Amino acid sequence: MGKLLKSLAAQRDLWFKRYQAFVVTEESDKEACIAVLEEVRRKELNRVAGKSVLDSHSFSGEKVDYELTAVRDTKSGQVVGCMRLTPAKGAKEIQSSREEYHLDLFDEIMLNQMIIFTRLAIIKSYRKTPAALVLISHSFAHVLENGNQGVLMSCEPNLFPMYKSLGLRPIGSLHNSPSGGYRIPMICLPDKEYFNSIGSPAMSLLKNVDFDRYENIRNWYQDFINAQGEIQVGISYFDAQGQSKTGHQIITEGLSEKGRASFLKNAMNVKCARNDVIVAEKDGGKSIGVVRRGFVEVIIDGKTVGILGQGDLFGEIAFVLNINRTAKLVAGTDNTEVVLYSVSAFKRLEKTADQIAIWQNLARILANRILQKDEFTLADWETAS
Repeated sequence: MGKLLKSLAAQRDLWFKRYQAFVVTEESDKEACIAVLEEVRRKELNRVAGKSVLDSHSFSGEKVDYELTAVRDTKSGQVVGCMRLTPAKGAKEIQSSREEYHLDLFDEIMLNQMIIFTRLAIIKSYRKTPAALVLISHSFAHVLENGNQGVLMSCEPNLFPMYKSLGLRPIGSLHNSPSGGYRIPMICLPDKEYFNSIGSPAMSLLKNVDFDRYENIRNWYQDFINAQGEIQVGISYFDAQGQSKTGHQIITEGLSEKGRASFLKNAMNVKCARNDVIVAEKDGGKSIGVVRRGFVEVIIDGKTVGILGQGDLFGEIAFVLNINRTAKLVAGTDNTEVVLYSVSAFKRLEKTADQIAIWQNLARILANRILQKDEFTLADWETAS
């Protein structure tokens, strides 16, 4: 019943236009957007590429034209989210952008009609509302109204299901980002048939789009898939039944069967290449993970200070203390494999006994870390291997 009521509340907000998205033209609205980005990107996530929170790692230090769109809570009048819209043609000459968004897939004509979405930020208290949906859908409609053909994004693995449900599709596999962590390049095209087939909630906000105008770009994507085959993104959801307990036992011990299934829902299995940055030092992300295979180096100030092997948990200190990452974690071998859990996994636990069990597990892990007197060095690991 609780989920149903939340769904109805979200629909009500859409029906009564609680959230209004718009293109930023006023200086006061731009300042409000920067305030949102400061709160989310700098303070919460510590992901600021350059001097400005508007910079992304792909455009850092480069002068590239852009627009801002924002979403406002009409009840309070507050700007609660924003996004940067950058023409792909302006990013083609930047190598990091070309690689991040797979720009070499497009000829010059197509590239001139593509827009890159970056710096999407929603204030924390509004992330369970339709604010992000309204912002993305409105921005997509704005892109089409200006004569463009589609949108490119690069998303984190944990956000992949959400973007896919809106209508974005992958155009490449998971890759390690220079800023740390992993990204999936995606594209959103005006494809009414596809939107309807997946039940995209964005359709309700794209009623005025003439989808017949975009047959050429849809044909391009179909030809791309026919030539490439279905894109293998490179992540898989962790199968607690079909896989060993190596990827979760340390954190799920003591949970009820229902609680364990709830916690493991949407947990992702990621295969890493040697030197992949799994977690960036000082990053504000709060996901945690377990090493399933291979080993992970713990690096602080450029020095390897520890090694995590099969079954070891990482990211728990930042999660428990709600602080930025205290170390950089790097895959030690090409066959390294980790399982990643998002903060929402903890929030999904409904039974008090399961919540207590999770926190007891975390407390035991942290206590053991303190009691360990002899650290396992990289040389020790390689000798043991």
